[in-house]
Amino acid sequence: MGFKYKNDFLKSKGFSKSLLAILLFVPQLPQTQPSGSASIRAEELREKAAYLASNELKGRGNGSPQLRMAADYIADIFKKNGLKPAADSGSYLQNFRMFTARLGPGNSFRVDTLPAFLEIADAADFLRRVIDELTATSRSSSPLRLGEDMIAKTVCRHAVKANDPLRYPEIEKLICDLLACDLPYCCPHGRPTMIQISHAELEKRFGRKV
Repeated sequence: MGFKYKNDFLKSKGFSKSLLAILLFVPQLPQTQPSGSASIRAEELREKAAYLASNELKGRGNGSPQLRMAADYIADIFKKNGLKPAADSGSYLQNFRMFTARLGPGNSFRVDTLPAFLEIADAADFLRRVIDELTATSRSSSPLRLGEDMIAKTVCRHAVKANDPLRYPEIEKLICDLLACDLPYCCPHGRPTMIQISHAELEKRFGRKV
């Protein structure tokens, strides 16, 4: 009997109106905003990095208006996040002097050593060829990719090759270094560094299966 009365009450219009009034007038509890590292969002970081690396800022070269735009953009972010300015004149920016040098006929540089793995008999001739190739490449390639082809050739030329004697620790280190690469499956020229052989193929090659 009690259970029936309860169901009738829940279905009554009076109960529905009372519940609606409670839901409308009970104050909403404020949601706790994340703080510290928990407040960092990947989308926001991506947006800021995309702007700083955009074509609009043209690489942010030293002394360029775009570099100043980037500095003001970062300072504005500091201000919005409530950071207290502690740089020059109570700002977020610290001024410093910048010196630049230009290479010309009177400039020179000296190379004292080269990596031992190069095993080069004539270091001066090698460096001249490096400079000539870099100069030729710079006319037709992006500065960001300057020297990639020469680096690839040099690395492959002096890499470990077939029949080179290696101790076990050297073999283990070589494999660990290879697997740590971003693209371990081929050399800089695109030749494969490893192949996959199935268990069935091994059995076939060793005469276990036909």
